[in-house]
Amino acid sequence: PGLNAWVGGGIYISSGGKLLNNYIINNDLLAIERVYGGGISIVSSPSHIPLVVLRGNKIQNNHVKSIAEVAVGAGMFSGGNLVMENNVLSDNSADGAMGGVGGGLMMFDSRPLELYMHNNKFSHNAVKTDFGTSNYETLGGGFTIVNVIGNVSNNIVSYNVSQGPGFNYSWGPGVFIQDVNTYDFVFENNIINNNTSYSLCLGGGLGLFRSIGIYQNNVIQ
Repeated sequence: PGLNAWVGGGIYISSGGKLLNNYIINNDLLAIERVYGGGISIVSSPSHIPLVVLRGNKIQNNHVKSIAEVAVGAGMFSGGNLVMENNVLSDNSADGAMGGVGGGLMMFDSRPLELYMHNNKFSHNAVKTDFGTSNYETLGGGFTIVNVIGNVSNNIVSYNVSQGPGFNYSWGPGVFIQDVNTYDFVFENNIINNNTSYSLCLGGGLGLFRSIGIYQNNVIQ
């Protein structure tokens, strides 16, 4: 609603709910405009921020591609509060002419969102672009989260890729975090390894931009 975009290739959610033990696979969004959420899109409204619980899902081989704009959240996009536990997000790709953001997950709303993400695996996801914007090329091959509070712990983020022409920087082929402005966000006990950038890169494992929070006991290599 109110978006000049294509949203939700597999599942579209504008209210609360639970997704338990599902296979969300082989969904594609292709458009000239912006595209959000190849597997899942969770969208809030001005009066309501939904809470969605995801447990035990396989979110795999979903793709978003924008011919003229940005491709966002290949596995899933969340504009709502989120609890994620024991999910696998793999082999998803976001490919946009003006940038790719969040190969496994992109989470963002203009209001702070709550995120509790535990024991998930993000692997072999990709963010790609042929050109990029003046600010960036790609963000967060594994996942990108913006303006959140909560806890991200005991996740594995591995073998994710960012790929661009090298005109501008790519941030965090593993994880990218932006505009977290509170110490009520804790990022701990995560393994981020073997992620790769094929363009100019800032933060090969973890990229932080305009963010604070508590980051402890992680393995980044």
